Amino acid sequence: MPARVPVFAVTGTSGKSTTVRMLAHILGQSGLTVGFTTTTGIHIGGEQIATADASGPRSARTILRDPTVEVAVLETARGGLLREGLGFDQADVGCVLNVSADHLGLKGVDTIEDLANVKSIVVESVARHGTSVLNADDPLTAAMARRAGGRICFFSMRAPDDRPAFLRDHIARDGLAVVREPGAFGGDIVVHEDGDALFVMRAAEVPATIEGLAEFNIANALAAMAMAFAQGHEVGQIRAAMAGFTSAFEHSPGRLNIFDGHGFRVILDYAHNPDGLPARGAGHRGPARGQVPAPHGRTGLGLEERRAEPARLAGLAPDLSTRPPSRSAAWTWRARQAGVIKARFPHLGPGSGPVWSACPGGARSHVDVIAGTSVALR
Repeated sequence: MPARVPVFAVTGTSGKSTTVRMLAHILGQSGLTVGFTTTTGIHIGGEQIATADASGPRSARTILRDPTVEVAVLETARGGLLREGLGFDQADVGCVLNVSADHLGLKGVDTIEDLANVKSIVVESVARHGTSVLNADDPLTAAMARRAGGRICFFSMRAPDDRPAFLRDHIARDGLAVVREPGAFGGDIVVHEDGDALFVMRAAEVPATIEGLAEFNIANALAAMAMAFAQGHEVGQIRAAMAGFTSAFEHSPGRLNIFDGHGFRVILDYAHNPDGLPARGAGHRGPARGQVPAPHGRTGLGLEERRAEPARLAGLAPDLSTRPPSRSAAWTWRARQAGVIKARFPHLGPGSGPVWSACPGGARSHVDVIAGTSVALR
């Protein structure tokens, strides 16, 4: 049976939680009682009612059974899909953000194509009257349009001349697309529909983009705006809501949270997969690089990715000591062998106490990047 309330389902390798929170913020600002789930918990009407990894079908059902919820925004991760499938029969809007190597070699998902097939379940579940929102810049995601339900809406960060032919044709044929047009401060966010181009806002006007520097959050914003617009929310309403979405811990805990009040800058971020690490590098544009104390936590990398990733990271950021959360000391050893870790730094395990104890402080140009998985501010 169809759900009692509109259902928005979001999946992908990177950006799910932030996109869910952006969309929930837009819907909440319109006056709706929003129930949403992420890897940090279950939220209803602005209150967190459970703290857990709530990206599976059981948490989705908790939201859908609550009589106060007027709209559901559900993070839908591969683990729950493989264990129990979806927590709903149909989605009104489904979104796939991207597909990259993550969790490969687990539960029969051995290749990136296998992973794409799992994540495509979300848009295959979209009702005929609904909308599937797909990343046109990711070939595996864009290819899902062939089997996605409802009408197709693409989002893209690419300039007009660099867009794939299918996206240019889609827009020319009056299809729905939300794109970032070139311009200063991260460019302009524009909705294309029925041959019209509607200006939404400058990317830099979304505080979570850090004045347009954090391109991964611009992409997340495009997806959230596309989902809201597809469900009938006005451009002005979307603009007003997104102008108030920041990178503060309160809006998006553990996702590019920047703290400047201690004489040095601290960036706290989940960075749970390979693509998350170079993306987070965009959040720092300071004149100096610092060492990176990192609390122990779990990583989304599969076994082979963990073996190969240090060498790739070394090429990405040779001047920045970088270590994502690890599952074992072996990862740290391999990272040192690859030259990723240039010097020893504090390693915080579970129960180690405040992470500030590992931050050396000192000069104002110092930057500490903390890659955490389970975080709380006190």
